[in-house]
Amino acid sequence: MYTIATSEAYFDGLRVTFVGNEGVLLTAGDKKILIDAIFQVGLPVEIQDLLVNADPPFDAVDLILVTHEHADHFDAGMLQQHLQNNPHATVVSTSQVADRLLEYKDRVISLNASEGITDQMEVTGIQVKAIYLTHGRYSGGAINFGY
Repeated sequence: MYTIATSEAYFDGLRVTFVGNEGVLLTAGDKKILIDAIFQVGLPVEIQDLLVNADPPFDAVDLILVTHEHADHFDAGMLQQHLQNNPHATVVSTSQVADRLLEYKDRVISLNASEGITDQMEVTGIQVKAIYLTHGRYSGGAINFGY
């Protein structure tokens, strides 16, 4: 079994585990949230395997948030494998990400934040609020959210 050699921090009952690049696993009580953590670019194969197989600590993830569709934040094939192995998870993201996960559309929610307008909803008992953000000069047309 592979042990994740990452950083962890604790804040008022919230555990934050660094996965790679901008990816984190948030754990609060019995809820687990992955943010921008299912991707290949620069992530060790052992961590990729844990993610796609939904093995600990990535088992029983309730919510997966993806800020945008760039390869260092999101890999559609890997996320589809995780969803197959974790029938409990729901994905929340942009319409661009949702369009790449059509096979799991019943478990993928596209929020519609835009400049100056947030979008929010409750998903699996977790309040999610999307804020539209610019990505800078390298956006490549990607819609980008903060949560």
